[in-house]
Amino acid sequence: MGKGRGETFPTGEVFPGPNPRPPGGGHGPSKRFARPTTLTAKSVARILNTGIGAIWLDESPQYMIEGETTPFVITYRGVTTVSSPTNTLYLDGSDVSSTSLSGSTTASGNVVATKSITAVAGPNRYILAVAATADAQTQINKLLVIVGDPADESGGTGWVQEGPQWAVEGESLTLSITLQGAMSISGTPTAKAYKDGTDVTSTNLTGACSVSGLTITLPVLAAITGGRYVLAVTASVDGRTEIKKILLFAQNAEDEL
Repeated sequence: MGKGRGETFPTGEVFPGPNPRPPGGGHGPSKRFARPTTLTAKSVARILNTGIGAIWLDESPQYMIEGETTPFVITYRGVTTVSSPTNTLYLDGSDVSSTSLSGSTTASGNVVATKSITAVAGPNRYILAVAATADAQTQINKLLVIVGDPADESGGTGWVQEGPQWAVEGESLTLSITLQGAMSISGTPTAKAYKDGTDVTSTNLTGACSVSGLTITLPVLAAITGGRYVLAVTASVDGRTEIKKILLFAQNAEDEL
């Protein structure tokens, strides 16, 4: 799905782009392309690696969004058997395992599946410590988990790939997200809208989410005014709770830019 000058999207309405002016600064016509309404986001298990003697997991840090729930799967390179794994989660030096870890820790061969990190709040930085017996040697590895707020416009890995999106005040948009890499979506996802960090769901979202296969259709986004919006969609995906986000810039109708 291309986004270059002169390319087209397979679906969506004709849209002149966020800045239709030519390089000379005039107001002449620009090439037109179709604004996408079906977006994509990656949805994969958190698979990590570590070697013998390593302290931090190779893929540290990891990013989460407040409201998500996910375990991590760790492969111990150079190890034949891992047993007796345990997990501890810390926030600012305090053990929060009892409130922010759920489920159980399991080991098979040289792979450990951690407990699920849940009920974490952002913006914060958590430390997940994973202890295990690796080939008869006690080993403790650490993972830095950076948790962001759903309304936050920066950082994280939950953004759709075709962002940011653009709109003009007064428009009504129905957007959908296809989760690439997922196996199934269970239950009915929920969506929230934030404008400049403020929850405006009751004002700007109408209806409910729906699901078809791996595609989530959002409620209608309407009554938008000039500003920056974040749409956050929470879904149960392959046993994890994931949040996918869309950043949308809404222009005033009279804006020249």
